[in-house]
Amino acid sequence: MMNMRLTLLFLLLSLTGVCTLQAQTLKGSISNEEGEGLPGATLHWKNTTLATVADMDGHFEIERTDISNILVINFVGYDPAEVEVSPDLEELNITIEGSVDLETVEVSGQASDHAFSTLDNRNIETIGHGELRKSACCSLAESFETNASVDVTYSDAITGTREIQMLGLRGVYTQFLTEKRPALNGLASPYALEYIPGTWLESIQIAKGAGSVVSGPAAITGQINAELVKPWVDKPLFVNLFGSTMSRAEANIHLNKVLSKHWSSGLLLHGAFTQNQIDHDGDTFLDGPNKRLLTGLYRLFYTSPTWEVQAHVQALSEQRQGGQIVPDGATGDFFTTSQRASRIDAFGKIAFNGFEKEGHGLGLIWNYAWHDAHSVFGKNEHFGTQRSFYANLIHVLPLFNDAGHKLSSGLSYQLDNFDEQLNDSDLSRRESMPGIFAEYSFHPEIESCSNPEFWWQRFGFVAGVRYDHHNRFGGLISPRVNAKYNFNDETVVRVSLSKGFRSANVIAENYSVLATNRTFIFENPLRLEEAWNAGVNFTRNFDFLKNRATLAFDAFRTWFQNQVVVDVEADYTKVFFYNLDGPSYSNSIVTTFSFKPLKNLEAKLAYKFTDVKMTYLDGLRERPLVARHRGLVTLGYESPNERWMVNLIAQIVGPQRLPDNSGIPPVLLTNHPEISPTYALINAQVTHKFRPNFEMYIGGENLTNYRQHYPIIGFTDPFGKYFNGMQVYAPIMGIVGYVGLRYWIDPT
Repeated sequence: MMNMRLTLLFLLLSLTGVCTLQAQTLKGSISNEEGEGLPGATLHWKNTTLATVADMDGHFEIERTDISNILVINFVGYDPAEVEVSPDLEELNITIEGSVDLETVEVSGQASDHAFSTLDNRNIETIGHGELRKSACCSLAESFETNASVDVTYSDAITGTREIQMLGLRGVYTQFLTEKRPALNGLASPYALEYIPGTWLESIQIAKGAGSVVSGPAAITGQINAELVKPWVDKPLFVNLFGSTMSRAEANIHLNKVLSKHWSSGLLLHGAFTQNQIDHDGDTFLDGPNKRLLTGLYRLFYTSPTWEVQAHVQALSEQRQGGQIVPDGATGDFFTTSQRASRIDAFGKIAFNGFEKEGHGLGLIWNYAWHDAHSVFGKNEHFGTQRSFYANLIHVLPLFNDAGHKLSSGLSYQLDNFDEQLNDSDLSRRESMPGIFAEYSFHPEIESCSNPEFWWQRFGFVAGVRYDHHNRFGGLISPRVNAKYNFNDETVVRVSLSKGFRSANVIAENYSVLATNRTFIFENPLRLEEAWNAGVNFTRNFDFLKNRATLAFDAFRTWFQNQVVVDVEADYTKVFFYNLDGPSYSNSIVTTFSFKPLKNLEAKLAYKFTDVKMTYLDGLRERPLVARHRGLVTLGYESPNERWMVNLIAQIVGPQRLPDNSGIPPVLLTNHPEISPTYALINAQVTHKFRPNFEMYIGGENLTNYRQHYPIIGFTDPFGKYFNGMQVYAPIMGIVGYVGLRYWIDPT
């Protein structure tokens, strides 16, 4: 009978929604203002039945859940209070102030809006909602400006797109997840970072190095997971309006409703519009494209002690126009660009937590996506339709009757159908990849790592392996290991080793090559990209200037067994795509120091060194357009009454090797030296809260007004053999000012 029940359960999960992994544990204490523990205080997650009671010393422990991050506190003689708990927080200390009123609580030990975990087995950095408010943050692409681990670079001088780099390598080698599901790959990759508005984000988790095998084999340099706002945490109504001096306007509207004890829903809407004729250098080309983007996401949640179910649908429509400015009434050929994209995503989760054994969970994550795109760059035309399906069945089981030992295992399947064409080249293909995985984790359940009962409780360990079978490339084995040692609760050292595979989408991931008149040469076949990554991390929290400070150090090396090389230097009239034949590697070192010089002033100092080399047809050389040295300084001030917030971000970008232009006439290389100059960018923003539910912000980007002048080579002959719009190492726009407002209605 039991086997039949399990069989029926698996069939049900195969036909419906998706799952969430079992939540981790939150520990902490609750006390009064004299520091005395409050035994018997009850705590539960809002809109759930997950609850706990503080012990005789006021300590508590409660399982985390994806359903809510609002912790409700009750104690005899006090009114209930609610505390919002950051997703990365592992320990929470609550102090009651006053004798009969619990509406005001002081939370100490809570993670910052930008936090480096010292207790997690993996090297995870979290960007919280408060950190995202420090800049305009109108899309995911603009959400990393205060972060040293992820760099935002410029793709080309035609499309105005930005892409990220992590550990010295392009963002395509970092697996991007939305709520723990792979998302926005393939044909969506050119503008994927702009398809998730900043206001939709609750937090971003950056896992450097060895990511979890649960999410697939594509993580080479790590994983970036975007958590979206939940209806029961977000406001019932939230409105954000934004406008800039680039004639750019954006609007975001959130509508959320808690329907009942078990049901809640949310509707997230976003519109972006840019229309200008800006051409600073007078080269007849727009400095950035005009665009229109409309997208909406509907979310439905069901939660109960036994089941958690989610269903989501997102629709998107985008149009871009750029290139040469065509005068009214002009005739003849002009190098103009036109890009159109339509997309529908349907995804969900379902989890069963009704097992008798605590910590035992089973669930499924699924996603279906349809993406249609058509782009014209001068005489280059690229179009395609991608249909994708993803499913991941996950089983979490505590081992040895100890919550500190867990085994996550499961099955996954990824299917991508591409109907794609570039000019006369047919790039259509079908990629099917079933997989199986298992991951063991050891995380001791102890009150403190500073004085454990046994020495081995200072260690943590995650080891996983997955096997995938690709219909075109055969079997793939991806091992990944993370290990940590806590000297105490505030000091940790970690090491990691992992292997990853990915299938390159050579045109969608290199759209900048279309901003030329070159011929495209493809080696056949282009194999899967394959690489190892190894890293070490040291993180320490300590007191500095009477406030908490964090020092984090990361050192990583990534080396490829195969890589798709995009060679624009062998012949200035061609772009070659071929498999790596020789070494290719990236060495990355990042040091970040976060501290509070004053009580209401936060500061961050960071330095990054990157060494990236690749074997081309003529040998091993430094990869172009990668800065070996980068610096970051951020300052954030919030007034004691929380009415004013001032933020300053300064980035220093060191020299970059530009592609070899020796075959091009020097007269066309006005601003294209062999090595780019060092430059600095400064952004600033001031936010004022007029009322508890209304605030305005005003800011400026690139306040140093540093620009790369005449970024397009051969712009006087846009259909000539020397025309090249892809050598961009700095901003094309000068100072950009913006203003915005946020208005919301708090839940009653």
